[in-house]
Amino acid sequence: YGAEVPSVVFIRKYLSTDEILKLIAASDIIILPYRRARGEYSVSGILHLALGSFRITVGTKVPRLVEYYQLMPGLFAPPERDDVLARIILDVLENYKEVYKEFREAVTPFVERTSWTNIAN
Repeated sequence: YGAEVPSVVFIRKYLSTDEILKLIAASDIIILPYRRARGEYSVSGILHLALGSFRITVGTKVPRLVEYYQLMPGLFAPPERDDVLARIILDVLENYKEVYKEFREAVTPFVERTSWTNIAN
């Protein structure tokens, strides 16, 4: 499917904050394909940037993303199940307007509640 959609870009390197913000602004969908790993590390930065920018975010159901997959479980695949993740991505691409409407309704209260302004107060 990526061959048919020339605007699909895969990036596999560390990105600076400026690079991340530019990519999010240019993106319609953010993919967070995390694997299960020993120990916990935070991914909330990219998650909150993507959600705060109202970009549909697809990911894997790992503890690091629990706050989001509780809101939109249909956008998550089990870790190590690339086939399921691919099907979810294709569904989002094929039904973008409908998915975006549901996504926006589900995440808006979360984004407002967890905004920097509200957290800092």
